[in-house]
Amino acid sequence: MAEVLKAGAAQPELARLIPPWPPRPSAEVENRMLDVVRSGLWGSTQGHVVEALGQRLAALHGVRAATCCTNGTIAIALALKAANVRAGDEVIVPAYTFLATASAPLLLGAIPVFAEIDPATLMIDPADVQRKVSGKTRAVIPVHLAGAVAEARAIRQQLAGSRIVVIEDAAQAIDATHVDGRVGTLGDMATLSFQTSKNVAAGEGGAVLTDNAELGDILWSLHNAGRSRGGGWYQHDRVGWNLRMTEMQGVLADAMLDTLDAMDAARAAGWKSLAVMAEAEGLPVQVVDPARTIRHARHLMPWQLATARRDRSLRDAVVAALQEAGIPASAGYPPINRMPAIREEVAALGGRPVDDLPVTEETAAQSWWLPQNVLLAGEEVHAAVIAAMAKALG
Repeated sequence: MAEVLKAGAAQPELARLIPPWPPRPSAEVENRMLDVVRSGLWGSTQGHVVEALGQRLAALHGVRAATCCTNGTIAIALALKAANVRAGDEVIVPAYTFLATASAPLLLGAIPVFAEIDPATLMIDPADVQRKVSGKTRAVIPVHLAGAVAEARAIRQQLAGSRIVVIEDAAQAIDATHVDGRVGTLGDMATLSFQTSKNVAAGEGGAVLTDNAELGDILWSLHNAGRSRGGGWYQHDRVGWNLRMTEMQGVLADAMLDTLDAMDAARAAGWKSLAVMAEAEGLPVQVVDPARTIRHARHLMPWQLATARRDRSLRDAVVAALQEAGIPASAGYPPINRMPAIREEVAALGGRPVDDLPVTEETAAQSWWLPQNVLLAGEEVHAAVIAAMAKALG
């Protein structure tokens, strides 16, 4: 396969074989967008696109309610607020995640407490969650990473009888399923993101799912300036905010739901192609593919060095080789417990000292990702991926 990878001149050609993400809209979607623009009903309090999108998302995940909002970060903050998380409360989150999982609690003055991940899944370790619980803990946010599903149900069962809520961060795992159930049904609430890179992309946007009708009403109120369903425009029964999604965003998200099953199948086929090629080449790597996820959204394809080759410089060489070949690979998240800005903010709020997390930090140093548009590319691109990794791994 090494001959597929040509230095220099081959890179632009290879890049042209990798489809853009998000996909370019069809004429039908453009017409739907124009219909909304020409109607003048741009806000979700005027039109009905976002309302219908929420109903569709709730049905897709088998829950009673979905509240669409401005973005995935706000979705987490909205869920925390609906759970009555307040300043000074603690929220347990994995350290291997996007910043928003920790910055959303900070928006409310709550304090993120970082838990280790399981190296086999890259997701939060329920045993370490149990160790991190204190009298101040008010919520836990398991993150469903790369399209796989975290052990949210197990965490919820651990916490049964406590006042602690479980909020699934499902930004990367829309319509994914664990052996314990579908995303959105494993915790008290779940959040989605429609940011540009996501499987369902609308530029920006988010949603909060819940199977609890009372929480659904609270979420709706909080995202709509504290109004209540059926109440007056200037009747504010709660302190809320304008966190509403626009109708234009709703059109884009709804259109991508139309193609979600087909795109999921295409991502799964690309994942299998790459895994089979890597095994055939005998590369000292492993794909992170949690066995207890039975419907995987394949948002990213995470890889790790095999145990015998664990060396951060080697991981960095693999990522560099992929990027030099024109493959948009990423070294993945730096553990956010190590970020000075996070540590300073937690200290300013009087939080407990932020722990070093050796398992998470070591695992992050051995891992890298391929984005979904590489999965959606053809065999020529996949062969180039394997050749680049083989070159770096010697």
